[in-house]
Amino acid sequence: MGEIVTRPWGTYETLYTGSDCQVKRLVINPGKRISLQSHQHRDEHWVFVSGLAKVELHAPSTKLMDLVYTPDIGTYRMIPKGWKHRVGALGDKPVVIIETQMGSSFAETDIKRYEDDYGRV
Repeated sequence: MGEIVTRPWGTYETLYTGSDCQVKRLVINPGKRISLQSHQHRDEHWVFVSGLAKVELHAPSTKLMDLVYTPDIGTYRMIPKGWKHRVGALGDKPVVIIETQMGSSFAETDIKRYEDDYGRV
């Protein structure tokens, strides 16, 4: 497996990187959330493995979707490039997500942050 990278919200591990996709395992610690962000060069596909999550999605026009919801375990969600999104862990257990990235770049520099609990905007 890949190196485990620590972030203020938890950890991620890159499980696979190829020319067509990258797969990560995200662990979001209880009471934490990732930044409200978007990507210019990739879509993300999330499968919720465990924990109680809160998801925020905002379409670029905000007229198509402005959604906050709690997905069930096993739920799949696609986040198209350009959409603002954020996920956080509710309750006392971490949220685990398998994230598949598809697009022309999987670089960490393809993150545009709009809001961040950890001062990274």
